[in-house]
Amino acid sequence: MVDGQPLERTRLVEKVRRALSRAGLPAENFAGHSFRIGAATTAAAVGVEDSTIQALGQWKSSAFKFYIRPSTDHLAGVSRSLAQCNV
Repeated sequence: MVDGQPLERTRLVEKVRRALSRAGLPAENFAGHSFRIGAATTAAAVGVEDSTIQALGQWKSSAFKFYIRPSTDHLAGVSRSLAQCNV
């Protein structure tokens, strides 16, 4: 928040890109969607209901589900299970 007002998305992205550039990182790889992905993934990981994730992200459809990334632990478990199937 700046002066008691929420930070607008465009201003936040601008500030993060500037910080990335100063750190010598490729700022052009960063977009505001990075926060949407992180927020949706974190919320799902801690058990927030889909309808709440959708409302908080202001999604009008179920598109938010495409933003949720599985954890590496989950993917490793799936890989182990598949390996045991001898497929």
